Amino acid sequence: MGRTALLLVLGLGAAFAVIGINLRNSGTAATEHQVGYHKYASARNLARTAVHARLRAIDRGESLIGRTDGSFNDGTFYTLVDSGMTLDTIYMNAFSQFAESTYTMRLRLYRYSKPFPMVNSAVGIRASPVDFKLQGSAQIDGRDHDSNGNLTGDPGLPGVAVMTTGDSTTVMNNGGSGGIVGGTKVAVDTTTADPLQFVQEYLNNYDYRYTQADSPINQNIVWGGPDDPKIVVCYTPDTTVSVKFNGNCEGWGILVVHGDLNLAGTFTWHGLVIAYGDQSQIRVTASTGTPKIYGGLIMSGGPNSSFQMKGNVSMNYSSESLEMARWIKKLLAYRIMEWYE
Repeated sequence: MGRTALLLVLGLGAAFAVIGINLRNSGTAATEHQVGYHKYASARNLARTAVHARLRAIDRGESLIGRTDGSFNDGTFYTLVDSGMTLDTIYMNAFSQFAESTYTMRLRLYRYSKPFPMVNSAVGIRASPVDFKLQGSAQIDGRDHDSNGNLTGDPGLPGVAVMTTGDSTTVMNNGGSGGIVGGTKVAVDTTTADPLQFVQEYLNNYDYRYTQADSPINQNIVWGGPDDPKIVVCYTPDTTVSVKFNGNCEGWGILVVHGDLNLAGTFTWHGLVIAYGDQSQIRVTASTGTPKIYGGLIMSGGPNSSFQMKGNVSMNYSSESLEMARWIKKLLAYRIMEWYE
């Protein structure tokens, strides 16, 4: 009896030992599995982080082609952008490592510009009735120019676009007969873009911002360049206060002015100019100096807003300058065409 009980106890002890070992091994395997998955997931997330980091770098104008490296949360990653990249297509490989786990992604992205204001004339006016005067040597030219002001030979667009036939008559009677050039000098076009649909994007992504306290802006300033267009914002809560550009200023890209815009000096802009006032009256004026715009200007304001040019100002339609402004890097978006991982 005693021997039987001893054998039974020894048998149970052995069984429990085996069960304990199995449980311990099972727990170890589960832990190893969880740790392994954590490493794998971390490596995968790092590769995705690498893609986003590279796209942000590209949008800032950095490293279009080649390799860039980075690290995050004890892991490393790098991306390669193929030399086959074009204006609207990016071929990218992303590689990452976390502990001993590695991960690879290969993708092709379609790059496109966000909605951009359609400019259907050298000057588009969204205000009716409008107070319009063009005097002296002031000129609005709807023929197409390159970004440096040379005629391309394309007949281009109307010089001025307005909202009603009554405004068209006002424009023609107040300088349109001599100071406006184009296949059609003045056109009625109610599709001229409403700046309110676009300006918030520009206000959120500006490169330079000024207020009415900075006016007149008369230093010798250069904003961007042909290959690096910028967003310049001038915001005045009081739209009756004029923002004046004077001196030797030149810029490329998008210029947004909330309120009155006064151009003077040798101010030159290549791209899109927007002057808007919600529903309040605004004024766009130029009276001294030789200011020039190559691209397009949209003025949007309440009834009886004013557009008055005299002296040697010139506003010239340029599809090339507008296309350049449309592709400002920080305003681009991406669509996945191929994604392999």
